[in-house]
Amino acid sequence: LTMNCEMAPLDDVHMRRAFAFALNRDRWRRARANRLVLTGQPIPRLLPGFDPDLPGQHRFDLDVAREEMRLAGYPNGYPDRLSLTMGEGEVARFYGELIQQDLQRIGVDVDIRQVSFPIFLQQTGTRNTVLMHLGGWSMDYPDASNFLDILFHSRSRHDSDSENKSFYSNPVVDRLLDDARVEPDRERRLAMYREASIHIVGDAPWGFVFSDMSMDMWQPYVRNFVPHPVWDNMFRDVWLDLPRRRTRDVPALAPFGSSR
Repeated sequence: LTMNCEMAPLDDVHMRRAFAFALNRDRWRRARANRLVLTGQPIPRLLPGFDPDLPGQHRFDLDVAREEMRLAGYPNGYPDRLSLTMGEGEVARFYGELIQQDLQRIGVDVDIRQVSFPIFLQQTGTRNTVLMHLGGWSMDYPDASNFLDILFHSRSRHDSDSENKSFYSNPVVDRLLDDARVEPDRERRLAMYREASIHIVGDAPWGFVFSDMSMDMWQPYVRNFVPHPVWDNMFRDVWLDLPRRRTRDVPALAPFGSSR
């Protein structure tokens, strides 16, 4: 759940944290036939830098969510309806309804606004336009920097076509990401990404929910197919070891100008 840190009421960190802890991740997974890998932090679990015990990572906890609502000044719920922007299609509508139902439990009423995908991309990347939406990121290369730098560094904020669609800014996070980008020592670099992740989950520009689960199946005669950790459909080295079959004798073609 991507939340615009520059638009009220989500410019209040306690509101964002309330929303992040109100999302019932296990219910989402059951609703999607267990095809979701649940998470509560920005780095996916297969990448170096992921910490299963990350302090403060998001989880479903209504007590925490309601306490954060109280700290935001709304112990009895938020008085106005909020807008949730979603892309087109039934799956987007389905996720929107999950968010809507979860936030209702902490006294927040949400209107789902669906738009076409080009409009979704344009509006979510434009400053002061979309309050919250279901965001996501597919990595370009398998490194924590591809998530943290693009989605949460302040230099990724733009008035339009913004990669940082929560318009989040934290100078401590910026410094950690800048230092990690040029740090040659692997363990020190991963420690910086872990520290940055702790700040990010504490500031809750996103309510982290899940990573997708993908499955590949192939026949024994499909050779050299190896599931790729980044890209789908990598068939460059694939070949088929099919059994040879004897073909029927094909009659010779008639000479030109004759018939049979």
